[in-house]
Amino acid sequence: MSTPAKGHKKYPYLLRGLEIERSNHVWSTDITYIPLGDGHVYLTAVIDWSSRYVISWKLSNSLDNAFCIECLEDALEAEDRPEIFNTDQGCQYTSDAFTGVLKSHDIRISMDGKGRALDNVMIERLWRTVKYDDIFIRAYETMPELYHGLNAFFRKYNTRKHQTLGMSPEQKYREGFELKGAKRRRTDRTPKRRTSFLKPHACKIKTHACKIKTHACEIKTHALGSAKALAQMVESSNPQRVGRIGLSLTSIHESRINSSLLI
Repeated sequence: MSTPAKGHKKYPYLLRGLEIERSNHVWSTDITYIPLGDGHVYLTAVIDWSSRYVISWKLSNSLDNAFCIECLEDALEAEDRPEIFNTDQGCQYTSDAFTGVLKSHDIRISMDGKGRALDNVMIERLWRTVKYDDIFIRAYETMPELYHGLNAFFRKYNTRKHQTLGMSPEQKYREGFELKGAKRRRTDRTPKRRTSFLKPHACKIKTHACKIKTHACEIKTHALGSAKALAQMVESSNPQRVGRIGLSLTSIHESRINSSLLI
């Protein structure tokens, strides 16, 4: 429908292998022609990829980028911004005016590969539905008729149940926000992990305590050995003083042990 602008900046296709399961993860847009009387006009729309919800749409009798930008701005005003916005490489979408709106809202830009219409398959399916379920049946003759007819069609499209979704696109789109909010609340309730810097400090304290305990045992062993040796020396000279000396030495060393443990 549109041709790339010469020398335009090329953007990668970001949707390959991407699981799109939530609202406002990816939006996409495109242009299609609509037969009208003896001529034709152009239709553009912005659609949420996961829910197929049509957020905004515009008609134009020319292929300039003004109605594409208006459609994008209407979508951003109506709903929250998406994370990724996908288009083809037409000059309407590669222009600085269009990409500038996306960049000003911090939206990542994705573009189809050259000649790869299926890269934007969701909106291609929308065009088929619009034409076969409304345009070709009603054969509009004037712009006001077409506008009112499409307004009624998109309203019905967004609110009727889709077999693949099990609900309407609008319900699916709103449900995506509720699931996202519930996930965020569950995440907020998750207890925070303890800071790792406390672990080395705890290990040092434990090691120091073990050293103190070992030192205390050595002191006690040394004290008992000294008391036994002294008791043997005294016993050879005066057996009656053995008990008193042994008790005195034991009391002294027990006091030292208790002091060491308190440090």
